[in-house]
Amino acid sequence: MLRNYFFFFILISAIILLAQNATAVTEAPQTLPQAENDIRGIITNFPQALGWAWTQALGIWKNFWDAYVRQPVFYIWDKITEFLNQQFGDKTSIQKEFEKEKEEMRKDVPESAKGLWDRFLEIIK
Repeated sequence: MLRNYFFFFILISAIILLAQNATAVTEAPQTLPQAENDIRGIITNFPQALGWAWTQALGIWKNFWDAYVRQPVFYIWDKITEFLNQQFGDKTSIQKEFEKEKEEMRKDVPESAKGLWDRFLEIIK
């Protein structure tokens, strides 16, 4: 939803800037070359207007982030990491557990790596 507002702000800002840069049109173009010139003027000014709107929106978003969002997000992130450290301990205990599992799997692999023929021979004996 916030993304929609952000996009809407950029679009409105671009339109406002285009309106400021556009010459006042008192009447519709009467000939094709006049219409072509008007359209070219709009097309050439649009990237500039969009760039201006983008920088304005980014500035507003950065100020909003710093003022209202940053502190609560970091607080929640710190609480989550604190909870996970309490539940699972530090990384060294997880790595030790992983090494134990790897050793157990290495011991189990030779048994399961026997070929089909070896298993058949064992059954026959």
